[in-house]
Amino acid sequence: MDIQLKETKQFKATGIVLGNLWMGGTATLPIKPLEAYSREEIVNEAKAKLADGTLTGTGDFDGLIGVILNIETTTLIIYNGKKFTNVESEILTIGDLTDKQDEFLLDRAYYMGLL
Repeated sequence: MDIQLKETKQFKATGIVLGNLWMGGTATLPIKPLEAYSREEIVNEAKAKLADGTLTGTGDFDGLIGVILNIETTTLIIYNGKKFTNVESEILTIGDLTDKQDEFLLDRAYYMGLL
């Protein structure tokens, strides 16, 4: 019997960003979903977009403080023609967040159904 086995992985991140508003104060917005073929690509893209202010794609912020990501790793295994899927989640924060801001983002992300 010839065994056929194939495995692929995909990474997707959703989350919310905390930013400084143009007229003062702070607010949160959902980020545009990020997709890649490795966790490192997701993290690097999130860091780059946090630095250049493009995580939301809206331009609503004077500057971004930090982001909380829900990174989902989907593994698809095809074994003799049958598909098996596994999804794992990881929560990651990036940026210069205080403990209070980090907790606030975690609460908001949970409330918004992103976690």
